[in-house]
Amino acid sequence: MGMNLGDLPFQLPQCVTEVTLSCVRLSRGVLLHDLPQLQTVTLRYMNLGDLPFQLPQCVTEVTLSGVRLGRGVLLHDLPQLQKVTLQRMNLGDLPLQLPQCVTEVTLFDVTMSRGVLLHDIPQLQTVTLRDMNLGDLHFQLPQCVTEVNLSGVRLSRGVLLHDLPQLQKVTLQRMNLVDLPLQLPQCVTEVTLFDVTMSRGVLLHDLPQLQTVTLRDMNLGDLPFQLPQCVTEVTLWDVTMSRGVLLHDLPQLQKVTLEEMNLGDLPLQLQYSLTDISLTEVTMSIDSWLSLIDHLEHTPRPVQCDIVKCWVEKMSEVNHLKARIQSSRCLLFKEVDICQYSISFKLHKVAEG
Repeated sequence: MGMNLGDLPFQLPQCVTEVTLSCVRLSRGVLLHDLPQLQTVTLRYMNLGDLPFQLPQCVTEVTLSGVRLGRGVLLHDLPQLQKVTLQRMNLGDLPLQLPQCVTEVTLFDVTMSRGVLLHDIPQLQTVTLRDMNLGDLHFQLPQCVTEVNLSGVRLSRGVLLHDLPQLQKVTLQRMNLVDLPLQLPQCVTEVTLFDVTMSRGVLLHDLPQLQTVTLRDMNLGDLPFQLPQCVTEVTLWDVTMSRGVLLHDLPQLQKVTLEEMNLGDLPLQLQYSLTDISLTEVTMSIDSWLSLIDHLEHTPRPVQCDIVKCWVEKMSEVNHLKARIQSSRCLLFKEVDICQYSISFKLHKVAEG
């Protein structure tokens, strides 16, 4: 429930470090500038209009959700501000002015007629945009940014981040990039794609420092899935690939995680450099399972393999697989659970000799 203080005083002790106001009506505005220890301020569903919004210079974090500000978001005079989050706000032509000390900005369902212009914040490191339609509007970031997260963002020019020389981590979620480019700088080390539609496939092979790749809720079909040889960790979660999972050409690959996938008779080709394999709710033919066991036996180094609630077509195949594992001289087998058509167990390939 909201509160209507009107002209009543709103006074807080000077020791306060955090203030949250939700659906509060204050006819004098939000006057918190005399709180010398205040660090975190959150306003939700408030209409300030032209009323003053004054904060002390010690504030380090500001969150505004569903707040109407007739003058725009003017936070440029806060010399210690580090984190800014705006949600469900329509700024239109109103300014968004932030101090140069800000390191993290999150914009969630924010309408900005000028685009996202953050290029003049020299310490900005992390930028998150969610549920925003930028179209042809500008999306400008400073070269110091190290992490970009885009979820449900429409960019008519594509995701063009190639001019960010310090960018390391990129996450795209719920985005349609059909016929649009995905351009990343060569310094990127981690890429996550969650429910992203790409007509050209996942082409990350030209990123020489890429180490970690995660794909979730994606249908690649016959589209290519190309990674550089430097990748060390791959996670595929509910990914459809008509060619199978082909990771055998990644000589530095150490960890593979598959979840909620149906490979059927499609191949699962892994690299012998692996030390950690995890399969959860994965369906494969008995031939593919036996091929995996054979791969583990011929791996020249110790490797941990966790199988959780995976599936085969027949109960007889479960027994066949169990017998095959127990007959191995180099695989340590710990049975967790075997029920109708479902298998869960842990395998550990011991060092040879």
